[in-house]
Amino acid sequence: MTDQEITDGPQRVREAWEWIVEWLRVNAPRSYGALRPGASESLLVEAEERLGFPLHADLRTLWAMNAGVTDDHMFAAHFLDGNGLLAVDAALDTREFLADAWSDWAAGWVPFTADEVTGPWSGSFVDCRTGRLGVWGMETEPEEEDGLDLAGWLELIVQALRDADGPLVGPGNAPGLAGGALVWLDPRDVHVEGWGPLHH
Repeated sequence: MTDQEITDGPQRVREAWEWIVEWLRVNAPRSYGALRPGASESLLVEAEERLGFPLHADLRTLWAMNAGVTDDHMFAAHFLDGNGLLAVDAALDTREFLADAWSDWAAGWVPFTADEVTGPWSGSFVDCRTGRLGVWGMETEPEEEDGLDLAGWLELIVQALRDADGPLVGPGNAPGLAGGALVWLDPRDVHVEGWGPLHH
């Protein structure tokens, strides 16, 4: 990672997340309503003390804007390509469980999304040493993703929502709306009543 990437990462996270939140406010109010407020500085410091290492600046920036989501409506909170943003405590609890479950769980990995925010089973993590992302699961070994960081991933979410383009959109995966929530589904196998893709 270059010095320029380190400098630009938090700003890119901020810009992409602001775009996503505003899009949710206008287009998916149920998902927008699931957002928790930003984490206080004291909560982030407590998280770092619990972890024993600093949060990566990109993740710190994201949590300072919105510290996770609630799960008060089916699918509403899972607007990040089918996953929800974990609350800080839930992320740390999940990390501790995974570190016990997987002997190769790296010291700097912190889960930040999950398929179910109240009962996580799979999701994504940030490597707080490098800023790179990876995927985790209760039944699959954690694996880093080639070259993708948090800012880049959020930008892919923006690209999918705005342009119906990019690697997060394909025959088996598309963003759509149902009941005021942003829901990602396979258009060939829709199981949510009233769901329709954003782009035809």
